[in-house]
Amino acid sequence: IPLTHLDIFMSGAIEVQDEGSQLISFAVSPDEHWRILDYCAGAGGKSLHLAMLQHDQGEILSTDIDYSRMREIRNRANRAGYQSISIIPMHLKGHSKNALQMYAQTCDAVLVDAPCTGMGTVRRAPNIKWNLKKKHVESIQRTQLDILTKASAYVKTGGVLVYATCSLMREENQDLI
Repeated sequence: IPLTHLDIFMSGAIEVQDEGSQLISFAVSPDEHWRILDYCAGAGGKSLHLAMLQHDQGEILSTDIDYSRMREIRNRANRAGYQSISIIPMHLKGHSKNALQMYAQTCDAVLVDAPCTGMGTVRRAPNIKWNLKKKHVESIQRTQLDILTKASAYVKTGGVLVYATCSLMREENQDLI
């Protein structure tokens, strides 16, 4: 039986998420009333976990460069009964202005689960290591630095910035930081 057909899933009582993804939310260690920006939200798994950790008492701003990836967040949040998650597009349609600009330096925490080479998932997809090229690592590193730099503008003084990848490569982690 597909998991998505089970009552426990349809009621929002459970979500399926990789253990590593859940650990990232714990690294944020949010207070209940924090404003948190999930900068690379994708389909919102970490946003949902953060809402759970905050008992739906905080404010979670979920955004991603690819708005189509975010379509599922609202459905998942509604299914789980979370009201604290807002979807904020990075860019307003037809405008060059960043839609997040009003939140600059106002977030207690910003979570950046950056796109990466995926070298930490080799156990599940061993072919990754054979297809990785130096130019791809360099390209992804530039993207990560750009994302991290932009996301850091939303952390308020004394706030928390959590940077995570699913890569074990020094170039994407320690060197970038």
